[in-house]
Amino acid sequence: MSNLFVSYDAKYLPAIDFPFPPVYKAIESLGMAIKLHPALWYISSSYTASEAYVFLGDYLDEHEKLVVIDASSNDFVSKGYFESYCVADLWQQPLIQSPL
Repeated sequence: MSNLFVSYDAKYLPAIDFPFPPVYKAIESLGMAIKLHPALWYISSSYTASEAYVFLGDYLDEHEKLVVIDASSNDFVSKGYFESYCVADLWQQPLIQSPL
């Protein structure tokens, strides 16, 4: 099992009167999920960070951002190369390229 933390770009959070974007249900379908913050979930999942990122990518447009971190294996996947490079450098882990 993976200990995933998933963050979805908060600037796209809907107003209270509107339904949540489909990506929210997709995030929560990855496993046993708890929403920690308006844009952050912890999920106990059978998905790896890369698998979860690819799955969730179908629900995003080109302007939205998503980060998936597997705290159990130090795996980090982000849409942006710059973000991935910076985290890998700070974390001193090998760089993991986004599959998208």
